[in-house]
Amino acid sequence: MKLANKTRMLRSQQTMLYREFKPGARLQSWVAAYWHFRVSANGGTHVLHTIPLTGAAMLAVGMSGRWIAVEGPRTHPLQVPVHAGDEFWGVHFVPGAAECLLGRALRDLHIPAESFASPTWISATLARLDPVRTLSDARKALDLSLGELMKVPPRLDPHVLACIGLIIRSNGSLPISQVAAAVGLSERQVRRRFRAMTGLTPKEFARVRRARAALVDAAHTVLPRWCEIALERGFADQAHLIAEFRRTLGTTPRSMMRHVRRIRHGRVLT
Repeated sequence: MKLANKTRMLRSQQTMLYREFKPGARLQSWVAAYWHFRVSANGGTHVLHTIPLTGAAMLAVGMSGRWIAVEGPRTHPLQVPVHAGDEFWGVHFVPGAAECLLGRALRDLHIPAESFASPTWISATLARLDPVRTLSDARKALDLSLGELMKVPPRLDPHVLACIGLIIRSNGSLPISQVAAAVGLSERQVRRRFRAMTGLTPKEFARVRRARAALVDAAHTVLPRWCEIALERGFADQAHLIAEFRRTLGTTPRSMMRHVRRIRHGRVLT
């Protein structure tokens, strides 16, 4: 099949939309990105959606079900059922920000908004997002709601933030020994302070970022070559990449790509 025909066929299969956009300037120290996910009205009655992990907590707003919840940083796959017509808005936090905000460890936890926010805040957030039609309007609504929730801005460990930046920029390929040396801490200090702030070890965070980078590489390629992606992203071989996909996404690279092909992606920031 010619490449152009293959591209057209893939586009015709897209029944979901995912995109990310920046928060207002005041929140950019604690919010990595806002996000929007929508299933088209003809997208099928039920899809098990696999959510690529970021290594940080996420706030999700389900517009169809009228709910809000926080998903803590994960060490195992996150898969949720979605239905035709479903729409979601959300927040990808900077690692550690949601933990500071809620004052508790969030690793592998699902936290309904009722346990950390007032009914008034939940109702107001849903009401602000109801009429939203543009990303600019969504930014204003989310900025306002998060500003109300973040009355005291989270205080994050600057050394850990520096480690996070190095790991993200290297897509998880930089050895922790080099990360520690770059921020002026011992490896033991990095492991202890990283886990205390983010809920994950540096190794767990790097593993998530490396698998995410490989997935992004594949998503931007019509016919991905997994052996090449594995080598470029620091995996020992294709078998190592497959094992990491199973660990972080709960599926194989090829199965994940079949799902990803059903999603039309706008800008992705994280």
